[in-house]
Amino acid sequence: SLRAFRGFSGDQSSTSVAPPSQRPWENAFAQQTLPSWQFVLTWERVTLVSLSLAGILLFGGVVVNTLSQGVQRMSIQYDGEPSSSFFDETDAFIACPVAQGGQTRICELKVNITEDMQPPILLHYTLTHFFQNYDTYMQSVLYEELNGHVAPEWYRRDKCPGPTRRTSEGKAIVPCGLQTMSLFNDTFEFVDSDIEVSSSGIAQRSDFEFLHNPADFPDRVNTTWLHEVFPSVLTPDRGVRNERLASWLRPSALPIVTKAYGRINTALRKGVLNVRIKASFPTSSLGVRKHFVLSTTTFLGGRNRGLIRSLVVASLLC
Repeated sequence: SLRAFRGFSGDQSSTSVAPPSQRPWENAFAQQTLPSWQFVLTWERVTLVSLSLAGILLFGGVVVNTLSQGVQRMSIQYDGEPSSSFFDETDAFIACPVAQGGQTRICELKVNITEDMQPPILLHYTLTHFFQNYDTYMQSVLYEELNGHVAPEWYRRDKCPGPTRRTSEGKAIVPCGLQTMSLFNDTFEFVDSDIEVSSSGIAQRSDFEFLHNPADFPDRVNTTWLHEVFPSVLTPDRGVRNERLASWLRPSALPIVTKAYGRINTALRKGVLNVRIKASFPTSSLGVRKHFVLSTTTFLGGRNRGLIRSLVVASLLC
């Protein structure tokens, strides 16, 4: 029958199901009765916050300035046009540009140490108006080759412009790229003294540990290795396992490139030091200024006038 087909027995009240309740749960979240707090900006609160931030920034500037006063620093410009900037901290200038044809020029200069410098003393170089942060330069590096792997030729062509990929004789340059082939290769040494410059610990550990030579180094045929291009910086026994290379391969975000060259772990006494510079890094066509810098350090690093000015200006703006 129709009733049987519908599955009803006649009395529907005994089998009906009550509809679900639409009432929310009895808790503060469901009932929207949680306590709330509304922050109201008043001139008193804004003034208090601004003055507090200004005080913190100014205090930071005073601390950095106090630490910087204790840093002994000697900066000598040896290439490029002398700077006329008010903020320039150059102590002396000599002309030691790369010789014609890209040949190495050897210069000797006398560095006058006005007071004793206690170790550790950082020796670094500075390149002003040198840009490592543009995209072409940043992309032109083969991390696979720097890590000791073999990269396919199509990938090398994609990453490395011709002169940074192969020599004029057709040999493959390994590792290739603008970053590796622009390695800073000026050298500094102290003459007539027993002062040793150590490159140990000047690069970030992770950067240095990433660098490895391939399994067939240095026996691969038809290959020019990086130490053959930069023999003054890299050695055949170490290859790319070099902290100066690791430091250079971390591009600078600003147009003032400052890289550590080494550390001096003995005191420098007051007097005159003879320094020999072998200039091989050509920059005359770029308008770059090169500096040789000796500096003591604090736990915040060396002297940083830019940070001091930034903190003071930011506190005034608050």
